[in-house]
Amino acid sequence: MADFGFVRVEQRGGCAWVTLDRPPLNLIVPEMIRGIKAAFEELREDPRVRAAVLTGSGRAMTAGMQLQFLRDLTAREAKAFIATLHDAIHTVHEAPFPTVCMMNGHCLGGGFELAMAC
Repeated sequence: MADFGFVRVEQRGGCAWVTLDRPPLNLIVPEMIRGIKAAFEELREDPRVRAAVLTGSGRAMTAGMQLQFLRDLTAREAKAFIATLHDAIHTVHEAPFPTVCMMNGHCLGGGFELAMAC
């Protein structure tokens, strides 16, 4: 598997485990969003993948967006950032295999939208 930044992918039999890996709370930043989208695009092309589990490392699935990052954006940049997140969420939702979200703790904001895509 390729490097997906703050997203780790492990294959266990026919199941791909996709883990948000930015402890302690897996706050969402652009690199993570790109990693989610890229991971699911690659998994979609792998005929061995029969299902996926989306989870988070540490004590939370994700506590949502990194607020410091959002605070520094202009309105136009924030709109583009949210559109990028929604595009990644759509990629998860459209996966050709069942995807289950295994919430291990808090799942807030954009992370909850991501969980609902499963």
